Amino acid sequence: LLNAVQHYRQQLGVRFPRNARTSHIDCGRLLHDDKQSGHIRGLASSRVELRDQNRSMSCEDIRARVLPPKPLQTLQFGVAHARIVYESYELIEEELRSSYHPQNVFCYAIDYKAKEDFTQKIEKLSKCLPNVLVPTMRYSIGRTGINGTRAHFECLKALMAYTGWEYVMLMQNYDIMIKSVYETVSILQKLGGANDVHVRPCESYRYNHSLKWDTQSLNFFRNEKDTKPTQRNASLTFARGAAHASLSRAAVNWMVNTVDLTKTFEQLDLNVLGVDEVLIPTLQVSDSLDMPGRFTAECVHKGKIIGFITRCNITNIAKILIRVSNWTVALAYEPDYNNEQLHSSFPMVAHSTIV
Repeated sequence: LLNAVQHYRQQLGVRFPRNARTSHIDCGRLLHDDKQSGHIRGLASSRVELRDQNRSMSCEDIRARVLPPKPLQTLQFGVAHARIVYESYELIEEELRSSYHPQNVFCYAIDYKAKEDFTQKIEKLSKCLPNVLVPTMRYSIGRTGINGTRAHFECLKALMAYTGWEYVMLMQNYDIMIKSVYETVSILQKLGGANDVHVRPCESYRYNHSLKWDTQSLNFFRNEKDTKPTQRNASLTFARGAAHASLSRAAVNWMVNTVDLTKTFEQLDLNVLGVDEVLIPTLQVSDSLDMPGRFTAECVHKGKIIGFITRCNITNIAKILIRVSNWTVALAYEPDYNNEQLHSSFPMVAHSTIV
C-alpha cells in the first residue's frame, strides 16, 4: 500500500489531499505500530466516523475533487468498475478519485432502497464525468444478496457500450482499492484473459433442485445454430463463491450477447443467504458452456475450494472484518457483517489510511 502511494507521489507527482477530519493521523505509524500501542489505543478511543458531510455538487467542484491535477500515464488497457452502492456518498466519491483514470469506466448500480439524496449525488457524477454511468434499471437488494447479481448484470450490459477496458471488477459499496491504477492493470495483465473467481462446492439449499438446469430448459443460448452439440445438451455445474469477481471483457461479452440469462436469474431467485454468490462461480466451472476465461470443474467435483488468485480473508482484527486482496479491502463490522445499518459508522481513519 505504501509503495503504491510512493509510486503516485514520486513517479507521477500526484498527491491525494487528506480529509480534514483525519489529517492529524500518521498513516505510516498506524500501519506499522503494534495494535496494543498507546497511539493506536488513543485513535480507537476517539474514532472519527465515516459520515457524509455537505459537499458542493456542482460539476466544477466534482471535477476539481475527482480529476487528477495533471495528465496520467497511458494504461495498457482500461479497467471497468461495477459497484453496487446504497450509502456513504463521500466514500464512493473518494474511491472514484483514488481509482480514476480517463481510460477506466465506473458503473454504479444504485440499490432501489437508497435514499433520494444519495441517489441524486451518484447520478450527478454520471452527468459530470463522461466515464461514469448509472443504469436506469434499479433493484431492491436484500441482505441475503437477492437481486445483487441482477444489479451487477445491469452494469455489465451498460459497460459493453464503452471501448478500451479489458477487465471488469464486480464490487460492493464498501470495497476499497489499495492498488494504484497502474498496479491493477499489471495484475490483471498477468491473468492472461482468465477470470478471477472464487469457487467452492455449492450447498444444496442455494438452488432449487426440482427445477431443470439444462441449457434447453433455460433457453440459455441466444443462437443455438452457433453452438456445439455439447453446449446444446449441457447442464449447469453448480458452484458458489463470492459476489466479487474480476471478469475479462470476453467473458462479459459472452454473458451479455451470447447467452440469455433471463430464466437462469428467475430460477436462482431464492431468498437464502448468499444467493448472489452462485451464478458467476457456476458459469465459471460449467465446462460445457465454455465461457471465456473459465476453468475446469474438476476441483469442485473433488470438493476443493479455489480461492481468489489475489484475494485473501483476514478476520477478527479489532472486531472489524477486513477482506484484503491485491486491489481491494472490504470493511464490515463483526459479527453481523451483513448488517447494512452498521456500515455508516465505520471509522473514518480506516478509510483515510487505506486511501
